[in-house]
Amino acid sequence: MKKLFTLISAVLVCLGAGAQNLKLADVIKNTLDTCKHEIVPVFLDGTKTYELDSYVDFGTRGAIVWGGGATIVVSGEGQIATSAYLQFRNANLECSGATVAPFAMSKEADASLWINDETSAIKFEGANQKVYWNSHVVSIEKCNFANLKTSLFYGNKQKWALHTFKLHNCVVQFEGDKIGDGVINLYGSSTGAIKNIILTDNTIYNITPNTTNRFIRYGNASNAQPQKIWGSDPNVGYSIFTMTNNTIAYPCKEFANNYVNRGKVAFLDWKKNIFIDVTRLQKIGTNNECLHTAADNILYSTTGAAQDGTDLKKFGTEEKIDVTMPTTALDFANVAGLKANFAPAFATNATANGFGDPRWGITFKTDIVKTPGTGYEVVLGPDMLSLDKYYVVETGVVKPGIDVEAYPWITYVRGDGKNVLTNGQHEAQKSNRWTDINPTTGVQGEWLQATGANGSVESPVISEYWNKWMEANVKGAKAFKVYATGSASSKDTDGIAVKLTANGTDGSTVTATSTPGKIYGKGTSSDVVSIDLNPAVAYSIKIEVVSESKTGSSDVQITGFNIFGEDTTPFPACHAPGEKYPGTNYEVVLGPDMLDLTNLTLQANCNEDQIGIVKPGINTEAYPWITYVRGDDKNILSNGQHEAQKSNRWTDINPTTGVQGEWLQATGANGSVESPVISEYWNKWMEANVKGAKAFKVYATGSASSKDTDGIAVKLTANGTDGSTVTATSTPGKIYGKGTSSDVVSIDLNPAVAYSIKIEVVSESKTGSSDVQITGFNIFGEDTTPFPACHAPGEKYPGTNYEVVLGPDMLDLTNLTLQANCNEDQIGIVKPGINTEAYPWITYVRGDDKNILSNGQHEAQKSNRWTDINPATGVKGDWLQATGKNGSVESPVISGQWNKWMVANVMNTTEFKVYGTGSASSSEADGMAIVLTATSNAGDVVTASSTPGVIYGKGNGSDVAVIKLDPKKAYTIKIEASAKDIQITGFNITGTDLTVAPSEGDAAIGGATGIENVENVEADVNAPAYNIAGQRVNESAKGIIIKGGKKFINK
Repeated sequence: MKKLFTLISAVLVCLGAGAQNLKLADVIKNTLDTCKHEIVPVFLDGTKTYELDSYVDFGTRGAIVWGGGATIVVSGEGQIATSAYLQFRNANLECSGATVAPFAMSKEADASLWINDETSAIKFEGANQKVYWNSHVVSIEKCNFANLKTSLFYGNKQKWALHTFKLHNCVVQFEGDKIGDGVINLYGSSTGAIKNIILTDNTIYNITPNTTNRFIRYGNASNAQPQKIWGSDPNVGYSIFTMTNNTIAYPCKEFANNYVNRGKVAFLDWKKNIFIDVTRLQKIGTNNECLHTAADNILYSTTGAAQDGTDLKKFGTEEKIDVTMPTTALDFANVAGLKANFAPAFATNATANGFGDPRWGITFKTDIVKTPGTGYEVVLGPDMLSLDKYYVVETGVVKPGIDVEAYPWITYVRGDGKNVLTNGQHEAQKSNRWTDINPTTGVQGEWLQATGANGSVESPVISEYWNKWMEANVKGAKAFKVYATGSASSKDTDGIAVKLTANGTDGSTVTATSTPGKIYGKGTSSDVVSIDLNPAVAYSIKIEVVSESKTGSSDVQITGFNIFGEDTTPFPACHAPGEKYPGTNYEVVLGPDMLDLTNLTLQANCNEDQIGIVKPGINTEAYPWITYVRGDDKNILSNGQHEAQKSNRWTDINPTTGVQGEWLQATGANGSVESPVISEYWNKWMEANVKGAKAFKVYATGSASSKDTDGIAVKLTANGTDGSTVTATSTPGKIYGKGTSSDVVSIDLNPAVAYSIKIEVVSESKTGSSDVQITGFNIFGEDTTPFPACHAPGEKYPGTNYEVVLGPDMLDLTNLTLQANCNEDQIGIVKPGINTEAYPWITYVRGDDKNILSNGQHEAQKSNRWTDINPATGVKGDWLQATGKNGSVESPVISGQWNKWMVANVMNTTEFKVYGTGSASSSEADGMAIVLTATSNAGDVVTASSTPGVIYGKGNGSDVAVIKLDPKKAYTIKIEASAKDIQITGFNITGTDLTVAPSEGDAAIGGATGIENVENVEADVNAPAYNIAGQRVNESAKGIIIKGGKKFINK
């Protein structure tokens, strides 16, 4: 927290330094002077225009410049230079007045960067070129450049070697024919090179036809060879030039000059780029190792000029994509307008396979991921929409639109062109009508609202009358279904239908229309339309309304899509990672809990006299996502699965914690130690179907007379709904014997994909002793934050059915010292805090993160107020001070005013009570209450509160907050005050066993007024002792105590 606060402070300082000045060089210099951190953050105001008219150098200080969409006017010798890490993001640079490249390496290099000299700190083995070495990344991202007449990036004629130059998601518009030294320019120095050049998702073009420019130029091709700069080690002494999904419309004399041209050390990886009017790509070096083929890029000439023969062999394939060269300067307000120039013709390989800058092409959905339980992918209407992410560009008003981040292949279109959103699409009309066709299952009959993952029921609406439609772009699909329901006051006689028109990139067109008149009313009647497609073709599918009436009531709500791939085999229903086991960041499923030993009977594929006999099998009610399989298909049970082999072997790996060393039997919730057994020899295995899982672990132990030399292992094969396969195997030979040795195997998964995981035995011996007992699974979700270790209800307080924890017992007043986030002169001072040795499941928290103690928690505020509710018995009426085992009456205090609270982590608990009394000068009008928020390991939240206003004053009013919990779950309970200070006098924790513990004497009475006939006598050392609050105490406790039903003063 301290480091985070420091970083935030630094950012605010830097922001303040930059917000005052519109001279960009001054902003950067002021920031360098103000911020003393290794990476310097510079923030620009996106509403302002900056001038870059002079040279400014970050030197050896790393920097990140966030442009915020600001405009920067570059003129004269305006240039940003660096000798270290630089990331420059999200700005518009107007460069018509610039005479030098806007970005460059430093003119004067720091002597410490000089390498490969005898006196240098760094000398690469086998290198002979002495250079200045910038071992960092220079990155320009999400920027637009207009009217650039110079190079984009320049080496400033110094002997620079740069680790990485990256250009991503930029539009760079050049003007002129004087860029002969290249977009990337290291010319003018006798040596130097860039180890990694990475260009992705850019558009780079020149509005001036010419035959003089170049794209990249080095000073000396021989001296730039990577082994001469970075040495002879093949793992270090190489360079690679990567270009992916760029549109480069850059007329030139030749693409490169003096670039490296040497095989085995210089690599080119160019894929899905479109080169327009670019000549002589071959000058990048025909001896370099190409990681691409000519088919990986497209060449096009707007003038019809012939392509270079070598270029066609090694660098690209010619295709008529019908793009045009812009002739005017880039308009920062309409960058998207370049799509009119650079979008390839629809029926082309470029469109079908996504060549060029993705902004100008069509994004097709290619990864058809089956929804578990179906043979297709389901996309529900509400999930398509974002209701609060985008706003209308002209007005700034938030409006619904397609969530293009999640669904870039879906488009919403208004024919009138109005209400363009910040996602580049039109505002989407929406409604929340009901339908009697489930868009997930296709089953008709039950009325429902299509509901998205976030609970939304708002789906997009299309309309013939208002000229609104949708488009879906898919590739690799065998069929496409659209579900729809009426969304306006229409009738069946209006003849409303949904029409699909699929235009293929092969020039084909396929259409389909739902039954006219089936869709009408405000959710009154629904229908579905399906279209068959060729999986080898990419399609843009228009989804529109057609009707006979052509009225304003032709609105139709789209409730969902089904997308079928070539493989339509249904994928099993899947389990998402559930409740994290307390103290871990994963869900635990123990082997014995998987089995049902008493309720399943043989039904088929067995001897007739065995039908009806009880046999073990997977408990499919609790675990429908787990399957037990016998390869011989014998002994089918009443749950439809095969009989499961079982055993109760021991293991030295705890399948709950993963800790190895202590021998145990995996034991289920009902006390069973019988777990399922799989076998290679007997051809028995298990399957687990999961979704949303980041990783899956299987614990196993030997279950037969096997040896380590048998090489037995557990193999996991995860087949994903996206067609992927992932495998993992435990260490061969680690599992053997009858529980003699155990092992665990883990497999990493993609949470976005559902998987069917086969769990089987593999061995080297292939003997009948290959049986393996599965002791448990661990299932990790995307959230791997550990759930706290939890406390289960302990010893019941005499005369009650719950455990009592008194406020004073929670505190340690003598053993904890200040350690951090406090004044230096306070370190080592004793302060109160939670006694974490006795109560590791209780935490005290200060929102300001100050005063951290030697136990890692915050210092606890405390007080010793009186209360009229006994926190041990719950009896109200007698005034007392909650008193701990050692006689202390100091209890923790929480405060809404000072942002202090407590956390209690519990499990196996049905009810949790928190007692509190006022601890500050408050009144009933302040409405103080104890607020409980319990978050379970399943992610659900339960809340409860005491009655507002009952707790007040300095012990004047007391109350209790009660929260009901599910004992099958673990909870982290936040205990906070709604207003001022509240003293916590105790907790009551109730488990599933509601039997009342026996009373011992008058222990359960508690309270000051229960004390009669106080005698000054010696205590009976053989009798248990209690204080007046009813808490059992030790022999050394002083004051009024209760023993054997009598009251004493213990001296």
